[in-house]
Amino acid sequence: MSHVSLIDRSPVSRAGDPDTSKLAEAGINESGQRATQQRVMLGLVRLHPGQTSAELASLGGVDRYIAARRLPELRRGGSVQSGEPRTCRATGRKAITWRLKHAD
Repeated sequence: MSHVSLIDRSPVSRAGDPDTSKLAEAGINESGQRATQQRVMLGLVRLHPGQTSAELASLGGVDRYIAARRLPELRRGGSVQSGEPRTCRATGRKAITWRLKHAD
């Protein structure tokens, strides 16, 4: 198991998902990939606040689907928050932006 801890530990597979989805989730958690991906995305938000998930993925050389999955996990974990939606420069579609969550 990885030495990097998850920022958000909530399950990503649902009760009704096939066993293969649950096995994939267990594998990505046990290998440390999910935690590493969360940390990478947190670092990208720290360096580039106000970007969309697709823009962050492009800036960091990360698969855009990883960015789209890990950012909401970081939000649930309290590390980042959604910003104002705007037209994404990477996709041309309206998308939410991401920034660090400030302590109240």
